[in-house]
Amino acid sequence: MIGTSGIQNMGNDRTSNRSIQLAVGSTYDSTLGILVLDPKSRGKGYGKTLVWASCYLVSQCRSIEAFKASVKGDNAPSLQSFLTCGFRIEAENAASYNVGLALGDLLKPEFINDFKLESTI
Repeated sequence: MIGTSGIQNMGNDRTSNRSIQLAVGSTYDSTLGILVLDPKSRGKGYGKTLVWASCYLVSQCRSIEAFKASVKGDNAPSLQSFLTCGFRIEAENAASYNVGLALGDLLKPEFINDFKLESTI
């Protein structure tokens, strides 16, 4: 296994604009965690693939339109994965970056071609 991602508490939508809060290294009611396990596999685009695929899948299956994440301040590769997918820094301090994304701003990594989600639901 190269890496993994998971989203918890997707049904805990407390806002009128159908947003979900995602977190890496923080606590929120709804969280996205990404992890590239093998150090030799890092720097190859797997992190941004996990961010993009997780956001895309949740938006398609649960009609989520906005995302937020918190990334530890010393985790530059994770921050770059979110920024590459269209997230923007909303706040920062020495401990963490808070980033956000409206679904319309979600960017597909350049190496993912012609992806189409086919629902089995």
